[in-house]
Amino acid sequence: IYKDSKRKISYVAGSDSHCIDAIGSRYTWVKMGKPSIEAMRLALFDNIDGVLRSDFYEGNPNDLKNRMFLKYIEIKQAKYAGRRAPLHIDFSPWMTSIIGGRGTGKSSIIQFVRLILDKKEELPKALQKEFDDFVNISKNRTELGMLTDSTEIRACIVKDGLEYNFIWKNNELYEMIGGELEKATGLSERFPIRIFNQKQLFEMTKDAQLLLQYIDSQWDSIGWRKSLDSTKNKYVDCMIRINNNNIKVNEKKRKEIALREIENKIKVFETEATKKVLDSQKEILIAEQQAKSVYRKYEDVIDKSIQLYKSVLELSENSLNIDKLDKESKKEIDQWESEINTFILNYKDAYEKNQVSFCQLDVWFSKLKVFKNKEENQIEMNNIINELKEQGVDDIDIYPVLLKQKDDLLKELEEYIRVEQIDEELKQERMTILEEYYTLIQQRYENRERTVSSWNEAGNLRITLLPMGNMEKNEEVFRNIINKQGTTFSSDILERNKEEEYSGGIVFRLANPENGNYLENYKAMCEELTNRNSSTYGKKFRAHLNNLFENDYSVENEIYMWLPEDLVRLELKTGRNKYISIDAGSAGQRTSAILTLLLQMSKEPIIIDQPEDDLDTKNITDFIVKGINEKKQSQQIIVVTHNPNIVVNTNSEQVIHMEFAGGEINASHSGALQDFEIRDAICDVMEGGREALESRYYRITKALE
Repeated sequence: IYKDSKRKISYVAGSDSHCIDAIGSRYTWVKMGKPSIEAMRLALFDNIDGVLRSDFYEGNPNDLKNRMFLKYIEIKQAKYAGRRAPLHIDFSPWMTSIIGGRGTGKSSIIQFVRLILDKKEELPKALQKEFDDFVNISKNRTELGMLTDSTEIRACIVKDGLEYNFIWKNNELYEMIGGELEKATGLSERFPIRIFNQKQLFEMTKDAQLLLQYIDSQWDSIGWRKSLDSTKNKYVDCMIRINNNNIKVNEKKRKEIALREIENKIKVFETEATKKVLDSQKEILIAEQQAKSVYRKYEDVIDKSIQLYKSVLELSENSLNIDKLDKESKKEIDQWESEINTFILNYKDAYEKNQVSFCQLDVWFSKLKVFKNKEENQIEMNNIINELKEQGVDDIDIYPVLLKQKDDLLKELEEYIRVEQIDEELKQERMTILEEYYTLIQQRYENRERTVSSWNEAGNLRITLLPMGNMEKNEEVFRNIINKQGTTFSSDILERNKEEEYSGGIVFRLANPENGNYLENYKAMCEELTNRNSSTYGKKFRAHLNNLFENDYSVENEIYMWLPEDLVRLELKTGRNKYISIDAGSAGQRTSAILTLLLQMSKEPIIIDQPEDDLDTKNITDFIVKGINEKKQSQQIIVVTHNPNIVVNTNSEQVIHMEFAGGEINASHSGALQDFEIRDAICDVMEGGREALESRYYRITKALE
């Protein structure tokens, strides 16, 4: 009878127990905002969403330890909010609907949330100005902006059972830690709450690249990005060391060339004939020095002898007066004087006999054999000098200098003994880092493709990921790297045919690899671009690249570390195995498809502002309501809406009724659907009042039964 009646009657567990041990072993969870008979009645009516039997459900549906959610937001002293008293809004960890008439500030609440969660960068550029206008500090009533100099926003986020409290004021975001305010950082990474509005959803269907950030939120792209940045830094550091070592390698080569040249010159000095002449020259020089020493010695003797001779003559000719001396003294002096005179006569005789020899010392000296040997050796040396000049040696005396230079170079080269070994080690390190980098590129594609494939299994949107296929963006980035904006070198970079379709160039080949392997194609492109002798490109383009590499080696690093962007292509499902480009779909088809996709994405909180604007009621029921009912069990969902189906048929755990009164935004009522004020607000705002709702229901259903 129950099945035949097709009634939504709740199936609860009985309380009958036949033994004490069984008491409380079977029970039924009943969903209520606050315990009451009205809440019980609504829960039993909602059936599966209202009651959970213990024998069909494991765990505690109220356990929020594994769930992240926005607990509340509070606004003070904004232009139109929180002026008399703070505007405080509590959100359900499950489903919260924000309702109200036009101009009651529903969307403003979402903008305040976006501000304190620092989510501006997630907006498409086309919508960022609207947000900038909202967060402008308004100086008067006519000026755009919802903020004042005194505006303060507070929010609480619950994660892993812990509460995190944040305060925004004076254009700075702070986190309350241990009772103290500290500047908050990394909110997007720590609390990946996603916020969308209808315009943003539609923009995402026009620019599929906006989806990439959400695709990347499904895998550890933050950790991947850190690994990528670390690898890039390692590569740059390695290339700095390679270039520094290359300087040493080049210095070593220059010194080795200089050493070879010196050794060649030394060899000229060290032939048998040259060696004999040089050795002879050394002996002659020594003998000459010895002869000159003898000459200087006897020259000195002769000079002193001449001086002595003159002194003796002068002294002997001078007679002294001794007439006063006694005879005995005179006799002795005469005796002594006689002996002295005999010595003087003998000395004079000896000097005069050898005077000729003294005068001919120079003649005698010049006739020594050693000087003849020297002359003969000099003739031989002149012959050698002429031979050395032919070998590039100008100075015969440079031989010892060359020997010293050789010794110095050998000592210097000892310091460079490992540079070539280090060069090989660094080149190997570079290749290892590049392989790490290529692996990370492959990981990005595989993770993105895995996410896309899982999304394609459900919903009416097909996503195709084309690795390195975003040609417009890739052209822009590459031109910035090589410092050549505009259309210069188009045939080499990204060529367009007469129909303005992409047809060739580096960027085109990256997106359309001939061998089908995008990664191998990318590697080959990097090698080709940095090969100074490559003939693949135009001469002017090649010359431009080579000039860049010559003046700044970091450009080559940038090319190797350039990671071209992937392309996302979206198609709408129109029938069984039939798809059309999303550009050909209606606004409603496009928005419902992208929203259905976003509801599949993850377990992080999602906030959606008026998703129904482009959707018909059937789309809302078939896709949005169904998607929310499935996802709110595992994640927080907050929706600003005018559509009663979204509020009522998702059985919102929290409904917030917004009103604008007294020049301020107010949350006049909030609570679950069991509350009369909430049901009444839904009727007034979304159905035109209870009477209009009952009349429409009667005309469509009751009157025709």
